[in-house]
Amino acid sequence: MTPFENDRGGSARAGRSVLLGLFLWSVFAVVVPVKAGDLPRFVDMTGLAGIRFIHNNGAFGKKYLPETLGPGCAFIDFDNDGWPDILLVNGKDWPGHRRRASTL
Repeated sequence: MTPFENDRGGSARAGRSVLLGLFLWSVFAVVVPVKAGDLPRFVDMTGLAGIRFIHNNGAFGKKYLPETLGPGCAFIDFDNDGWPDILLVNGKDWPGHRRRASTL
């Protein structure tokens, strides 16, 4: 039988597998507690690094594809100085629907 064929007990087995997975996850979450000191600490360093990027997707309510996508970024050592350079890709307002100035 191929995985695409429907057998009579397939959905029952899938349901049991999901329940077993949820049970094991809940046991793991209770047995292995995480302390606050074990969690990573994130600090916003963008201002100190001189990054003043505000994403503008140009959304004005029509839900066009570019409105629903997030900004793009790349971290690459472009100038071979050993430090990663940051490329941030921004959008712009749609023609006739100007909302705010871009950071470009």
